[in-house]
Amino acid sequence: MSKVIFSSWAGKIVDNRSSDTKKQATVKDLALPLEYDGHRVKALISWNGIVVADEKVNIVDMAYAYLKEAQKLSCGECTVGYAGMKVMLDTLSRILGGKGSERDIELLRWLGAGIKENSRCLSALTR
Repeated sequence: MSKVIFSSWAGKIVDNRSSDTKKQATVKDLALPLEYDGHRVKALISWNGIVVADEKVNIVDMAYAYLKEAQKLSCGECTVGYAGMKVMLDTLSRILGGKGSERDIELLRWLGAGIKENSRCLSALTR
């Protein structure tokens, strides 16, 4: 993963989707590993953001898998976190099934911001 196609990591956005290779950032610029467990890293998603280094990566599928695991961390005491992530998972599943709409993006943004700000357990992890 020497070249990054797109990332939003630690508040820094890198967009290398243009053909201007002189301005393209490398993984070293983002202080991320080139390999993990002997495998080349194609993409990475975490609380800190997303980095994509392989154009074949399905970002929606990656976000769905990540959110599914994040939901397991939800304590379930507040509806904001647990139910909000369920709605996000359903929305991403609809998008993956080819039935998404542009409104889904705004819904995901709104839910994500609300979960980050208002859930007890997950908001503590992301601050």
